[in-house]
Amino acid sequence: MSDAVAAPQENSTWVTLEISASPSALLEFLKNSERLFRLNPYLDIKKWEELEEGQVIHFEALNEMNGVTYNLDMRLETLPVGSGFLLRYSQGLKNALEISIQMADDQNKSILTLREHYHQPDPTQGEQQLREIDHSLIPWGNSIRSYIQGIKRWAWFMPYRWYHGKFWLGMRPTHRRIARMLIWVTALEFVVFLFVFIIYWLELARH
Repeated sequence: MSDAVAAPQENSTWVTLEISASPSALLEFLKNSERLFRLNPYLDIKKWEELEEGQVIHFEALNEMNGVTYNLDMRLETLPVGSGFLLRYSQGLKNALEISIQMADDQNKSILTLREHYHQPDPTQGEQQLREIDHSLIPWGNSIRSYIQGIKRWAWFMPYRWYHGKFWLGMRPTHRRIARMLIWVTALEFVVFLFVFIIYWLELARH
């Protein structure tokens, strides 16, 4: 299923995508709300504190995509059994983040929808309030899918799980992007070195 984002009349935006995990496994994965938010590649989390046995979360962060800072509480609300949950924001233009999960045609896959609900904008706030509209839903959804695919592919390799589950998600988003770029540059340099070495070895063998 292709990604899709829309802004209908009820003041919400969403992204829908197919995930290679059963609905129950995906729901269990996403219940770790801190990991869920840290998978947003444009959200720099400054503080994350769980209160009331995880039902309320105090949240301080910077959205690097629109420059909006958050200092608020989120309250967890459950949806019908097995279908997802809701995180309701205590302030700001955003009203709530809704996580909904449905079974795909393949029972080993799920349809995940991340939906941001917004309050009716205040006309007196003008562009300042419109800045709070979050445009990071597509990269956020893709990041969740890539993370789950990586975990499934490398489940046998424990250092990978530790690296991505503890170290990688603990980094600031900008640091992750820099690290990813350095990894690709290093890999490219190794390929070039290997190519040059093979040419040198072949030339040496000819003589």
